[in-house]
Amino acid sequence: MNVIDKIVAVVSPRAALGRVQYRRALAAYDAARPNRTHKAKRSHGSGDHNAQRAGLSLREQARSLEENSDFVDGLLGVLVNNVVGREGIGVEPMPLTYAGDVHEGFAKQILSRWERWSLKADSTGKHSRAELERLACRTWLRDGEVFGEHIMGRVPGFKHPSGGFYSIQAMEPDFFPFELSVLQSGISGAIERNAWGQPVFYHAYLNHPGDSYAFSTKTRSIPADRMMHLMLAKRLHQGRGVTILASSMQRISGLQNYEESELVAARIAAAMAFYIKKGEGAMYTSDDGDEEEDVRRTIPISPGTVFDDLKPGEDVGVIDSKRPNALLETFRDAMSRMVCAATGANASTVNKKYDGTFSSQRQELVESYVSYGVMSNQFISQWSRPVFRNWLRMEILSGLDVPEDVDPDSIFSAYYQCPMMPWIDPQKEAKGFNDIVRGGFGTESEVIRSRGKNPQEVKRQRAREIKENRELDLVFASDAQHEYYGVKNETENGGSDKTDGGSGDDAD
Repeated sequence: MNVIDKIVAVVSPRAALGRVQYRRALAAYDAARPNRTHKAKRSHGSGDHNAQRAGLSLREQARSLEENSDFVDGLLGVLVNNVVGREGIGVEPMPLTYAGDVHEGFAKQILSRWERWSLKADSTGKHSRAELERLACRTWLRDGEVFGEHIMGRVPGFKHPSGGFYSIQAMEPDFFPFELSVLQSGISGAIERNAWGQPVFYHAYLNHPGDSYAFSTKTRSIPADRMMHLMLAKRLHQGRGVTILASSMQRISGLQNYEESELVAARIAAAMAFYIKKGEGAMYTSDDGDEEEDVRRTIPISPGTVFDDLKPGEDVGVIDSKRPNALLETFRDAMSRMVCAATGANASTVNKKYDGTFSSQRQELVESYVSYGVMSNQFISQWSRPVFRNWLRMEILSGLDVPEDVDPDSIFSAYYQCPMMPWIDPQKEAKGFNDIVRGGFGTESEVIRSRGKNPQEVKRQRAREIKENRELDLVFASDAQHEYYGVKNETENGGSDKTDGGSGDDAD
């Protein structure tokens, strides 16, 4: 301890100890030294406090970028396409019997009802389930959060568009104002929590605050068990979400301004046709000896123009503006790759630039789909799974019979299919999957699911097609039990295959 520390210790030993500890920390971390060369910026407050303080501004900036930046609009589109997909999250019901096998009959019945309900899943009747999931995902990524209310059973003044007893009311985060906080009641950011931090009620406006003709400051309380709150959180104890573009906004805005400046420079350069280089001043005199008046001349420009009225000493020159900048595309690609790295998107897909080898493109896809998979799992756990389970619960209450041999603990079991990584080279991918299945390291269902299909539905379609082809006496390689392919396989494999039910694909 130095002299000052000893003096402080007489008055406050704790403060003196703190001075010593902080001094040791500064000695250990160069970045914390007062004489550091970089300008340090610090983040204070909890995750919940920072999200509420900056959430509204970040949300409005993200929406403005989406509306005015084609790059951001395309970036969000790529994320939605790979997190949710064009048909939404696939759901494959998998109720089990007491023996542990999938109850095919009950699963098929659930899937049939689920597909009918999916046509009118939205409470307004405007969107199908796939469309609603895509909009919810886009809102979640752009605004940082999205809310959904489970509307179950009979509600006065409301009719479920699907004709059943369950609908989803999706809401933008504007319905839940950041400024609605009552510390005495445990309300922070329109969310009321108990002493353990668990949501109890969500307080929502009756109308969207952006609708000035119908907006009211009145709120309604929605029980937490009837709400879905899908948010992007990067810190513990964070109650409200932050847009996925938060860390990239300055880069995106700077890139957009730079592109606009380059565009203006290119337009100015394109408007400049030529200039006239004049000679010495003595050459510009009239016949009577007086200097010629400075009159601006206009020279018409057209294909094949000949300058035959130049004055003595004049010459025509062309302005080389170096626009558009030859390095603009390289610079833009580098900046956009950093934005894609922060958001987890595939840079090649966002930039629509595919110039790598098969290995490099596949490596980029593999790394990107790790990020897509993380976001898909979060979307499934906080949106798709609660929706399916509440829908099925209402279907059972409204008359769906559960077979007696179905294990009650497995009624709500299902496989949720998110978009899978596309095939770059179908021939190589198919051969790889074929080797995996033949070697026993995977299943046919795994391969079918990797293409975003339902295994049971694909097998039913294959069985129907094979039966129809045999009735029409059509021969395709997909029917390995056909007499033609059975004999061919037996010949090629030295008689090791059988044509009475054996498949030539089973031979090594």
